[in-house]
Amino acid sequence: MAEVARDWAILQNLQARLQTISIDNGYRTNIGTDVALERASTPLLEPMITLYAGGRTYPQDAKSRTEREFTLVVEIRVPVSVEAPNEMAVAADADVEQALDEYLPQPLALPLVFEESLILEQPEGVPELVVQHMYSTRYRR
Repeated sequence: MAEVARDWAILQNLQARLQTISIDNGYRTNIGTDVALERASTPLLEPMITLYAGGRTYPQDAKSRTEREFTLVVEIRVPVSVEAPNEMAVAADADVEQALDEYLPQPLALPLVFEESLILEQPEGVPELVVQHMYSTRYRR
């Protein structure tokens, strides 16, 4: 059987780190209780995080033809039905960045680099707030 794709292994590694986000661990929220690698197919009842592969490119400053830059998205979803959804979204946004400030070795890749964070209020009329973080890492194939 073939080994797991490196991009997927990076997402799984990130999932394990984000699952540590809890008030008991010194964070503002308990959003780490639901960190998925696939988008939920049912309506959202509680805040959650979903991780997505954003794609791979050949960096312009690459030192080797086999070097790749992998971009990934951390999506925080907060239903507007929770108490103070905007406050929850902002707190969860800070929690994710705090969790990833600490060094996180990647499987055969460089540490993650923060690219941007964006808060979307009820995108396309969906009854939730969405915060998206973009990170990148590099590796050689």
